[in-house]
Amino acid sequence: MAGTNEKLQIKKIGFGESIKSYFSNLFNFKGRATRSEFWWSFLFNAIICGVFMIAWMILLTVYHDSAAPKAFILLFVLPLAAYIFAFAISFRRMHDIGKSGIFVIVKYGILIISVVFTFLTLSLPSDILADASNPLPDTFSTVMGVSLFIYVVIAIIFMIFALKPSSPTNKYGEPKIEQ
Repeated sequence: MAGTNEKLQIKKIGFGESIKSYFSNLFNFKGRATRSEFWWSFLFNAIICGVFMIAWMILLTVYHDSAAPKAFILLFVLPLAAYIFAFAISFRRMHDIGKSGIFVIVKYGILIISVVFTFLTLSLPSDILADASNPLPDTFSTVMGVSLFIYVVIAIIFMIFALKPSSPTNKYGEPKIEQ
């Protein structure tokens, strides 16, 4: 390993190698993920989610109401899979900078709370929504809004952490060093 005064030469991987590592470690919460490995995977997920969002818009434009079940799958289920897959690499990225993966659990937990309250709000019958004296819609909307705001703040903090360089050997293992 490099001396204490030398800069750590972390292994940088390209898009293809990163995606291969991403899919081979979908449920691996141990070890570390370098910045390049994490950010290439992040780009891959963004591209996939973007493609599904475009497909969703096309389905709704062309087929209108008959596309609702298909649109639900494209809008919710497939991006949810991308989030689940990103969970493990986010965990390993936090390990690479010497942080606990608990931060990732908190981030996704708050997102889940926001999504649940969004669906609860949207699934309320119209008579409850129209009743101005009923506090339930406002309560659901408030919880949804506050949890979404907290999620955005935590996501920004997470992105700042993810930009940090790899730390030297820590309790999560050795860094991936260039050979």
